[in-house]
Amino acid sequence: MKSTAKLYAYQAVATAINLLFPFFSFPYITRVLQPQALGTVNYIDFITQFFIGLALFGTPLYVVRNTALYTKDKDALQTFASQIFSLRLLMITISVIGFLLLCVLSPQANNSFSLVALGAINIAVSGMQSDSFLQGLQQFKFIAWRTAIIKLATLLLLFAFVTSPADTSFYYLILVSAVAVTTITDLFFLKLQGLRIRLTSKIKTQLKASTVFVSINLCIATYYSLGVYLLGLTAGLLAVGFFTTALKLQGYFQTLIRDAGLVGLPQVTQLQTQASDKQPHHLLHQTATLLFFLVLPVSCLLYLFSDELIQIFAGTQYSPSAPLLRILAFLPVFTGISNVLGIQGLLGLNHEQLLLKSVAWASALFLISTPTIFIWPGAHTLAWLLLSVEAVVCLLTYYHLSKVAPFQINVYFVLQQIFLGITLCLLTTTVLKWSNMQGLWKIGTGAVLFLALYIITHRFVLKNPALQLISKALHQVILTKKRWL
Repeated sequence: MKSTAKLYAYQAVATAINLLFPFFSFPYITRVLQPQALGTVNYIDFITQFFIGLALFGTPLYVVRNTALYTKDKDALQTFASQIFSLRLLMITISVIGFLLLCVLSPQANNSFSLVALGAINIAVSGMQSDSFLQGLQQFKFIAWRTAIIKLATLLLLFAFVTSPADTSFYYLILVSAVAVTTITDLFFLKLQGLRIRLTSKIKTQLKASTVFVSINLCIATYYSLGVYLLGLTAGLLAVGFFTTALKLQGYFQTLIRDAGLVGLPQVTQLQTQASDKQPHHLLHQTATLLFFLVLPVSCLLYLFSDELIQIFAGTQYSPSAPLLRILAFLPVFTGISNVLGIQGLLGLNHEQLLLKSVAWASALFLISTPTIFIWPGAHTLAWLLLSVEAVVCLLTYYHLSKVAPFQINVYFVLQQIFLGITLCLLTTTVLKWSNMQGLWKIGTGAVLFLALYIITHRFVLKNPALQLISKALHQVILTKKRWL
């Protein structure tokens, strides 16, 4: 088995690149396209993402897990890959037709023929993406290099060809072209690895096996893509521009913790097949604890500096996005933890039905709550709905995992982290108000102060032997009385 440290290191490189790319592209695009034009592109793109999930038919997570299982059996892996891509071709056709029909019925999409056409192409090339095979084979080094080269080329093209709000089609064309090049590059690399993909009509097995996974993806897409679609219908494309700006900005920071579940999934799956009862759960504990430690400062800093981040990354014309970012700042907490518990935990331990239950209940909650978007049309309503739904997913995922595995969260540690986050937020806010700093100086000073206090507290206060003894004692009491979080 490959070194976990090296896998996380390569994934960290790819993650850093994905973070650096919007650091340069996001401020440029938001200022050049302006809220209305950007809202138009994002409206089409969010609809597209729903149908990309359908075209992939839930196979990315399924492929990562099963590729890890077939790593030592090339014939079985080749048969599996051929069946998956044959299934995807069928689903791409259905998805493109569905996307075009929905765009015809949408007044906001009727006047954007070029964007709709590019959206259809995006569905087709994204449906053939094979990075999930690379993740299952643990080829994170190749992923890191490929990501760096394509992101750099994309950035240069954006600077060269997107210069005014009229260039929305060029902007979307460049993004779709980057996806196409990524797909072709990954397929070529798999061919070099000896993986021969052939079309086959024997897709019934994979169709049946993937049904749970596509259901998971579609449930998640329901409250994101459908939410933006309804926002466009009720509040207009300008509101979509403000909302998606805040959503994407927190999403870039969320990248820090989003992929950790996929890095650990192949290892958990392999350990599970080796009938090891202890090691998979130990890995889950490590990853969940590490992520909770990392995600809290990310969310707190997003909350503290929402106004400054929007002003720096998007400009003053996007000021309505700042309060939305304050609401969405805590999405990484819920999505990060639920990704580890759901992807690395439930999927890695072959309990995908329980993950489906978690996201299905959350999706049902969103659908029941959609009348609020019509009663109080606006981006704030959608932001609160998404945050609530993700919190439900996180809690349900933990509940289901605790029922099938010896995995329990230390409630004292969680409460300790929440109290620490609130305390440091108040302290940092007080110091910054007293200093009267602005812009980058405020962000830099505040971030250094918050992180320094966060690390010092963990290093010298929370590591105190007496506090650790209390933590262990309380944890044992909670486990004994079966009072789950």
